[in-house]
Amino acid sequence: MTTRIDAWVWSVRLFKTRSAAAEACRAGHVKLNDATVKPAQTVVVGDTVRAWVNHREHIYE
Repeated sequence: MTTRIDAWVWSVRLFKTRSAAAEACRAGHVKLNDATVKPAQTVVVGDTVRAWVNHREHIYE
């Protein structure tokens, strides 16, 4: 199953709104497998997501 990266980081509650998640992706604060991504990039099982939120880096696999 695949989902958009902005929807995924919003659904795990790293960001309060989906638009804030999309803005973070555009600003380069969200990386997928160590690459900067656009909000529409898809996430699949096994990917590594890194997000910089509130001066902390969150890493999910």
